Amino acid sequence: MPQEYDPTAFRSDLIGPVWEPALASAFKAVGLPYFQQFPAQGRFLDFALFRDNLKLNVEVDGEAYHRSATGGNVEEDMRRDQSLVAAGWKIMRFWVYQLREDMDGCVNRVKSAYCGGSVESPIS
Repeated sequence: MPQEYDPTAFRSDLIGPVWEPALASAFKAVGLPYFQQFPAQGRFLDFALFRDNLKLNVEVDGEAYHRSATGGNVEEDMRRDQSLVAAGWKIMRFWVYQLREDMDGCVNRVKSAYCGGSVESPIS
């Protein structure tokens, strides 16, 4: 766990109304330790998970703020991911429809990554 992080002082105003709380509940159900709205690289991460040398960022992407006109992630998300990867973070992004249609599968992918599995970079 990061030494300077105060889990009672996170930005609750940044938590989405539906899918972030649902994912947090699913993480709790399988015993994944996480921090919500964790500050890193001048941003707030939806979820941060730490284990040994792993720094894992899990993001929940809704179409209103994260989908570009061509259907991909917006440029700001790509720049943000590049900055985090350069700082040693692994990043997993889930569209809200992925969580809606297969929450268990998404959580299992995170759990696998947390337990030492590979993480596909969202940066292409």
